[in-house]
Amino acid sequence: MTGSFEGERLVMELAPRPSQRDPKVQLRERWSWTPIDSSHVRQKSELSSDGGASWRTQFEGVYERVTR
Repeated sequence: MTGSFEGERLVMELAPRPSQRDPKVQLRERWSWTPIDSSHVRQKSELSSDGGASWRTQFEGVYERVTR
């Protein structure tokens, strides 16, 4: 997994892997974390089957900081 910051967003990408449906198709997967405000962050997982020209959301969640 490699990654970098794009502005405030952290983007990590996995190495391409063959699709289970069609091993000739290489899938790319990326994960990102984007601050919403000082207490919330959005995490998103996306998948591409066309070399990164387009991305399909696999998972999206919002996390909230808990203070105790």
